[in-house]
Amino acid sequence: MNVRLGFWGGLIVLVGCTSVQNRPIYREVELHGHRGARGLMPENTWPAFAAALEHGMTVLELDTVLTADGDLIVHHDTETNPALCRHDDGSPIAATPIRTLKVAELKKLDCGSAGNEKFPEQKKVPGTRLITLDEFFAKMRETEKNDIAKERITFNIEAKFPKKGNPTDDELRIFADTLTGKVKKAGMARRSTLQSFEIRILPLLKDRDREIKTSALFEPTYWQGFRMYMGIGEGPRGAIIAAAVEARADIISPYKLYANPDFIHAAHTQNLAVIPWTVNDKDEMVKLLRDGVDGIISDYPDRLMAAYKIARRN
Repeated sequence: MNVRLGFWGGLIVLVGCTSVQNRPIYREVELHGHRGARGLMPENTWPAFAAALEHGMTVLELDTVLTADGDLIVHHDTETNPALCRHDDGSPIAATPIRTLKVAELKKLDCGSAGNEKFPEQKKVPGTRLITLDEFFAKMRETEKNDIAKERITFNIEAKFPKKGNPTDDELRIFADTLTGKVKKAGMARRSTLQSFEIRILPLLKDRDREIKTSALFEPTYWQGFRMYMGIGEGPRGAIIAAAVEARADIISPYKLYANPDFIHAAHTQNLAVIPWTVNDKDEMVKLLRDGVDGIISDYPDRLMAAYKIARRN
């Protein structure tokens, strides 16, 4: 399906439909291992990233949180997660803001023994430690020494902020300085996309390096998601495209329900690549690939690679 774009009150409005085949903006569709390979290994740990590479992912997706000593730890939540990490003796940890902890304190946690009941295929890797973004890049460089083909792997790095309250301008600036500084120091600027749900940081990232790609993340409210699932109206699809354009993003990365053919075409018309998350059903993956998305983020790299092979055959 295709759409014409209308403009109303600063929003992009999807109006009118005709039949057309969407084509991705990117020459090669991106296959993102979400938090490495959350469905297979402890999330956001090196075993998960190694598993994503083994299954042929072209992009490693990861999350970063600022620590008390101004470093970036690879971790999804802005607090330590008692469901995923524990003390070495097996005793539970408390949920503590990571911004109040130093890297040395976070390194004491075992984040591979607990497992994740939501992902029954996930293997436990006892004694697994959290890593910093610097360490992640160092491990990639070591991997590339043994396999030069891995130099083509790129990274989708999220800047995480607490869900409650809005970060101040100073907090956004500090995060932008720290993240872009580490990416550039590692020589990974051309290989990195920087993403966030807090899209106010995206222009700051662009200001620090125009060549770094940025991605605007969007999540619907419960009722927005329900209406999209039921096919009731267009919901906020036009509004989030407009917001991504205003933020000077290169990519729009919405929850998967947003990504119908009309939305994909409308985003492409604005020169926005479309990379939905988190898609774990193989049939859904195949449909999205055939609808013309530019990439998919999945917890299961094995399923995503299988879906990609199916979609490519047809």
